[in-house]
Amino acid sequence: MKRSLGMCLVVAALSWVGCDDGSGGLSVDRSKKIKDVTTAESKAICEDFLAAYPEKTVDCGGGETQKVGVSATDCDDEPNPPSDTCEATVGDAWDCTAALYANPCTTSLPAVCAPLAACEDNPEMS
Repeated sequence: MKRSLGMCLVVAALSWVGCDDGSGGLSVDRSKKIKDVTTAESKAICEDFLAAYPEKTVDCGGGETQKVGVSATDCDDEPNPPSDTCEATVGDAWDCTAALYANPCTTSLPAVCAPLAACEDNPEMS
């Protein structure tokens, strides 16, 4: 899978959900399904992602760079709700973001991102 797909999945999820680093002060419970997050919760928790994973550009070598993280404009966008069949949780979105942020030059989507990928594969997500 291309790197950009992983970040697209996360940005899509971030336009609807987010959470904190697990150290307390969660904006929403990690077990809350993305499809159940309200628009108000979405904005607040996207800002949590922004604080923990600010957008940066990483040099992947060989003249290739990769943008990773969340920008302020990601949180300004109107949420695009997932389908009613999406079972991914806020925690799934957080864990996927953490994995991609830690290794932005990966050429495959981390396994922890599978729940978000399953939502993306759903035709109702388009």
